[in-house]
Amino acid sequence: MRLKTNGHLYWVPAAGSKNVRAFARVVEKLGASELPCIAVVDREDARGDVARRAQASFEHDIGVLLKQLEAFAAKDNVRESTITGRLEELATLHGKARLMKSVLRDRLDAIDARVAEAKARAEQIAVEIRARYDKAEEDLGLDL
Repeated sequence: MRLKTNGHLYWVPAAGSKNVRAFARVVEKLGASELPCIAVVDREDARGDVARRAQASFEHDIGVLLKQLEAFAAKDNVRESTITGRLEELATLHGKARLMKSVLRDRLDAIDARVAEAKARAEQIAVEIRARYDKAEEDLGLDL
């Protein structure tokens, strides 16, 4: 699972490690690239480190989405579908976090709260955009 939306860091549950290692061998045999794999030993300190890094990654990506939403809120020519697209990205990101529940453990609540905050803001922006369109229609005497 890709941890960063625009990055190349993936988390693979232990059950998938055999497939990842086989894929890495194939990539290396091609000779043009390598696929570095970092095994995480199942120890409390390692789990804590992975959880911290995963949470930071999710928080960063949620922050990027919030900045995009705020930029859209300041524009006059944004479609509701643009906001809906960001809501879908947020849902995808949240789904990834939920899949990592066993790794994130108690940190998942913080991510859930941040997602809820971002979702509420996106929905508020969508309402504001709709109101601007409605006002423009009214001002022009249109019924769109």
